[in-house]
Amino acid sequence: MPVVFEAEATAVQGVKDYSEGMVRPGNVYNLQGRCVATEEMVKDGTWKNNLTPGVYIMSGKKIIVK
Repeated sequence: MPVVFEAEATAVQGVKDYSEGMVRPGNVYNLQGRCVATEEMVKDGTWKNNLTPGVYIMSGKKIIVK
């Protein structure tokens, strides 16, 4: 039995480079839901110092650390 989807296809429109200050400060969480940096660390700019490269969540946005 064939399955037919009548919705329009979507795609990624682009990648934004979120520099410091472009995302509302908040706690940073890894994909397991653990808090890996506090809001204070984000505000003073030290939040990336101890993070390994990967995907994190801050204020509901995905952040990629290279």
